This record gives sequence, C-alpha cells and structure tokens, in this order.
Amino acid sequence: MRLWTTWNEPNHPGFLLPQWSRDGGGWRPAAPHVYRRLHEVAYRALKRVDERNRVLLGGLAATGGTRPGHRRGLPPLHFVRELACVDRSLAPLRARRCRGFRPLRADGFAHHPYSLTQPPGSPQPRRGSVALAELDALASLLRELRARGRVETELPLYVTEYGYETNPPDFARGVAPRTQARYLGLATYLAWKQPDTRMFAQFLLQDIGPDRRYGTRSPRRWHDYQTGLYYHDGRPKPALQAFRLPFWVEPRGVGIEPELTIFGQVRPGAGSQRATIERRVGDGSWKRVASRQRDPLAACCSPASVEFETDAEGFYLRTVANIGGGSYRARWLLPDGRSRTSISLKSP
Repeated sequence: MRLWTTWNEPNHPGFLLPQWSRDGGGWRPAAPHVYRRLHEVAYRALKRVDERNRVLLGGLAATGGTRPGHRRGLPPLHFVRELACVDRSLAPLRARRCRGFRPLRADGFAHHPYSLTQPPGSPQPRRGSVALAELDALASLLRELRARGRVETELPLYVTEYGYETNPPDFARGVAPRTQARYLGLATYLAWKQPDTRMFAQFLLQDIGPDRRYGTRSPRRWHDYQTGLYYHDGRPKPALQAFRLPFWVEPRGVGIEPELTIFGQVRPGAGSQRATIERRVGDGSWKRVASRQRDPLAACCSPASVEFETDAEGFYLRTVANIGGGSYRARWLLPDGRSRTSISLKSP
C-alpha cells in the first residue's frame, strides 16, 4: 500500500493557474474545478494499478488571497466548497462549471496548516484560512459535505506538511531554533487532540541551505525552506530532539488543587513505551515526579505513578500537581537501561 496526494497546494498560484477566471463582468473560481478533474483522473488510475493505494484529496495551502485574480489563491474553505460544487450555505451550485458533478472520491484529505512565525493554534486573520487553530472548521466542513452526498466517504485529515523556519539561518523570516522546538511540541499536541487527524508530518528533515547566487546580507539567500530538524550542513537543531520526543506542558484548573497537563510522545520504537516525568529542583538536578493518566473524556484519572506506559502509538497525556514554576521534561526508559530525554519546558 502507498499513500498519494494528487497535486500540491492547488489553491496556491505557484502550483496551479489560473486561480480565478473572468465570467462575464465578474470573477469565478477556476482552480478548484481544474483540480477536481485532475484528481478524478489520478484517483481512477492509482486505484486501477493497485486498489490498496490510498489517494488523498487536497494538499491545500493554509491561506489564500482576499480578492479574486488570476494569481490570487483561494482560501482553503472556499476552495473546498467550490471543489464540492456547493455555495456558502452548502446548497448545490447550478453553474456550468458544476455540470455532471459526481461525489468526490478519496481516502482522506491532505492539508498544510502552516502558521509561519505565529505559535501553533494562533487563529488566522483571513477568512476561510485553515491553520492548526482552524482544523476543526475543515473537519466539520468535510463531515457536512459527506452528510449532503457531495463526498462519497468520510475523509480523515492528513497533515502532510508542517514546520517552522529558523533564524539562524533565515534572518528574514525565521523563529529562534529553541522556539521551533517548543512550537513542534505544541503543534503535535494540537494535531493529536483533533480526532479526525490521521497523520502529522514534519517538513523538512534538513534545511535546503543558501542560494549562493545572492550575497550573505541578502534575504533572498535563504528564500528556500529552512524548516529542517538539521541545518543544511548536517548539524542538529533542538527540534530534532523535540521531534523524536514531542513534549508540551500547560496548566489545567485553578483553585485548591491546580494541575499541569503534560502531553508527549515517544516516536522511536514500536508499541507501548516506558516513560517518566521529571522536574528540575533547586540545585539544578532533575527529580522524577508522580503523574496520573488523564483521560480527556473523563473527569477522573488513574492512580499516581512515577513510571508509566504510553499507548500503542507512543502517546501519553498525564497530570501533575502544579506547585508553581519550574521546568519539566520527559524521560524515555529503554529496555536496556539507557534513557533519552525530551526538551525541557518551563511551566506557565
């Protein structure tokens, strides 16, 4: 079985033109209807080669333009509605471009919910955009289109691109390497909390590096993606550790017994893994702390324990007493007695 996406960011003018076309005295979306025909042909061909091929629809950019134009991208929610030939109220479009429409067929919906330099979960100012904060809106729209017969089957979400550029090396548009590492932990947590998400991919593994046609002080020297877990010369960024062992800490509850929610994952290995939570104490050393398993759908937790087992995919959601301040990290306990630690985060 192989996983395919049909085209890349068809709502972005860098990948598909025209995005809009003139229709009488006004503009109408063009790219969604070109892409629909492209996807239908690709879907049939890939399934004909091997029925086990999984074919994803979409692969959309997170945002679009605010006005129509040949080279002005469509916001993803608008693009999806046009793709399904419905208007804003989800009523079928009777336009010529939708004649012969058949329900969309795919095994999932791919999306690229980049936040650029904003923290994961930051709402996008442009209407119809879908960064991580708006994944619910995309999932809800896909479910409603399925209920109305515009999509043939349920379409789970596949985040096939996500990442943050770093400064250094990109001094024009990157975040600090330590910030990149911290953001990846939160982004993984937000994607994990969205029940329709089946995949959350990192883009890239290694920075593309400089374009040496431009001088060292030119922003264009770093115009390619520098979102890697490694710098272009092979040196690891803090994000490498954050990707291996995603980790996030946030407060939960106030009052008599405030707590911290601690999320994480052990990506290496297979199946359930042993782990523990540690807190930095006054002398700078790390001390293991008891934590409880938190069921996000239940009001109570498991008994407290110092060591715990992750689920079969390496994820865990724990709570610890919030005693005010301090830094926390997770430790992955390997069967041979060795261990690996996540990045450390200060509690809010």
